[in-house]
Amino acid sequence: MKETGAAMSDDPVNERGKVWTQRLKAYSDRVVAPPVNQRSGIWSRCLQNYQDRIQTPPTMVVEGKLTRMVGLTLEAVGCQAPIGARCMVSTGSNTKIEAEVVGFAGDRLYLMPTGELQG
Repeated sequence: MKETGAAMSDDPVNERGKVWTQRLKAYSDRVVAPPVNQRSGIWSRCLQNYQDRIQTPPTMVVEGKLTRMVGLTLEAVGCQAPIGARCMVSTGSNTKIEAEVVGFAGDRLYLMPTGELQG
């Protein structure tokens, strides 16, 4: 009959468990995670950066070129916009005129100014 103490030390499963426990302890001694209260602060700062980026969406700038003006209708090429979209038209004298897309044909947009035109 075997003694229980001898059976425990000869058991290969028990020995492997001890080895893994020692390895895990050695690894956990080298890796030091910040305390929970510090980790929540790190996550809060990280998430705050994303929230700030969401609050200020990037402005989309689409540029085109006016090719002609017939009556009050402006014809532009080089940009795409849906009917009803608002556009800012910059003039040579550095004034801006708001216009609305009223139609399109091929690569041309037709705009109608919503403000006053001069010149």
